[in-house]
Amino acid sequence: MIISVVHNIVLMPPSLSMPPVYVRLPNWVGDVCMSLPSLQAVLDTGSPVVACARPWARDLLAGFRLDGFVAMKGHWRQDRAAVSAYKKQARHIHAKGLLLPDSLSSALVFKFAGVPSAGYRDDGRSLILRWPINKPDARLHAVQSWRHLTCTALSRWNLPAPPELSAKGLGLKLTQKHHVQALETLNNAGLKAGQFILIAPTATGLHHGKAKVWPHFDQLTRSLQNRGRTVVMCPPPSEITQAKQNAPTALVLAPVD
Repeated sequence: MIISVVHNIVLMPPSLSMPPVYVRLPNWVGDVCMSLPSLQAVLDTGSPVVACARPWARDLLAGFRLDGFVAMKGHWRQDRAAVSAYKKQARHIHAKGLLLPDSLSSALVFKFAGVPSAGYRDDGRSLILRWPINKPDARLHAVQSWRHLTCTALSRWNLPAPPELSAKGLGLKLTQKHHVQALETLNNAGLKAGQFILIAPTATGLHHGKAKVWPHFDQLTRSLQNRGRTVVMCPPPSEITQAKQNAPTALVLAPVD
């Protein structure tokens, strides 16, 4: 460890002097992608960041310079034990938490793991959160809502605010392994970048009591194919049957991470 002493002031490297921030990410792939601007905003403060997310998110986030990763299995007692064990092993005595999900269980995990947290007031969580934050009056897109929560929390912690939200993308960082796997998948299917249309005709669960899958993927696929377009899909193994039912004429690529 290098410590510089200037005029009796001890200057510590940011990663050693700043308390770590444990960020509880959402549980779905699309939601994790929409939370990336918030994750990057915390990373930009120079604070060590520990991502707490479903196990598959470890690979998705491999391109980010995280201080650590704790796999969340969806059972709050098991998840609390995992966060607590990591925090103890890493000696993160003064860790803070940022809860992007609104669930009561996510707040309980950090509370009983000894991680005081910021999050939206919802589902009776106000007494559990150290920094409860009101939801915006305006109805925001998930990207904007999580970004607002993050910026408010950083302000409460006296950490630097991030720049304006970019409209160019969510900021997914890919590793060389990701690029290689993608090229291999395309080559095996006889495809070239920019010469096909990728659809995702599956989704699990309900949203406000309604199925989340758009019901017109078959019609869209056939319309595009009639115009000479190649339409492909790359569902995970557990959703291949559903994908073929929703878009039977689309080309199915081999599953990837």
